[in-house]
Amino acid sequence: CNTIVNCIFPPPWLERSRLGLRSSDQRRRFAGFPISKIFMSLGADVDLITDWVYFERVQSLDNIPGFVTGLLTFFLAVTTCLWVLEVIEGRIGGFQKCFGFRLKNRHIAWAGLVFEDIPQIILTIVIDLFLVNDISSQGITNISASIHDAITRLKALLDNELEENDEIESLLSKVSNMTPV
Repeated sequence: CNTIVNCIFPPPWLERSRLGLRSSDQRRRFAGFPISKIFMSLGADVDLITDWVYFERVQSLDNIPGFVTGLLTFFLAVTTCLWVLEVIEGRIGGFQKCFGFRLKNRHIAWAGLVFEDIPQIILTIVIDLFLVNDISSQGITNISASIHDAITRLKALLDNELEENDEIESLLSKVSNMTPV
C-alpha cells in the first residue's frame, strides 16, 4: 500500500532525489524508489493482513486466556499504527512532530521490529504450540510474514537504506537557511 500511495502522492524527498541530489546512489530503483524499500513496503502490507487474519482465528477459539488475547490485540493495534506511520511517511508534518521530535523512517522501522514482528512471532508460537497444540495454516503464514518483514526491516536498517530521506531533508534545510548575499 505504501508503494501505491508513494506512486500516486510522492513524498517531498522523492522529487528532490530525482533532481540528482543523490547522484552517487547506485541502488536499483523502480519508479524512483529503491527496490529494497518496495519489498519492505509489500512485506509490511502482507504482514498486516496476516496479523489480522490470525487475530480473527484466535478470536474464534474458546480455550485462549483473555490475557493472551489482550496482548495480541495490543500488539495488533501497535502494528496498525506503525503501518499507518509508514504509509503517511512525512506527508503530514505536524503529525510526526507530536512526539516532541521528528519521526524518521529508521525510528518507525526499529519500532516495527521490536513492537510488531518479534511479539507477533512469539505470540503466534505460544498460542499455536502451547495453548492450542496445533499449528494452523494461519499461524504458519503469520510467522512467515513476520519473519520476512523483520528480515527486510533489519536489512534496511543495517544497510542504512532508510537514511536517504533524512540526508535530502537536512541538505535542503541547510540550503534554505542560507542567507542571500
